[in-house]
Amino acid sequence: MSKSKKPKKPEPEKMWDEYAIKAEIRRNGQTLTSLARANGYEPSTFRAAFKKPISGANRAMAQYLGQPVQALWPKWFDDHGELIPARQRNSTHKIGSGERPERVAA
Repeated sequence: MSKSKKPKKPEPEKMWDEYAIKAEIRRNGQTLTSLARANGYEPSTFRAAFKKPISGANRAMAQYLGQPVQALWPKWFDDHGELIPARQRNSTHKIGSGERPERVAA
């Protein structure tokens, strides 16, 4: 009697946060410090790249993990991997909608 296999459910898209990224770097045999130095950065630059976008550091981590940079930092990089300007990142309007955010009178 053979068992019929259930079709596999598609895996949900992995949610990346600072801890998941650091853990995956460790699982792949590096530390954040060693990865920073291997890419010509100070370790503090890589640590800061979790708090604010530092394109080169963010891209180096993404490349090491084999992920597109926008998968790791979707709020900072658009679908093409380009850094979203700070003005658009911090606004509440939809990016690319052509709408301007409303100004609040002081």
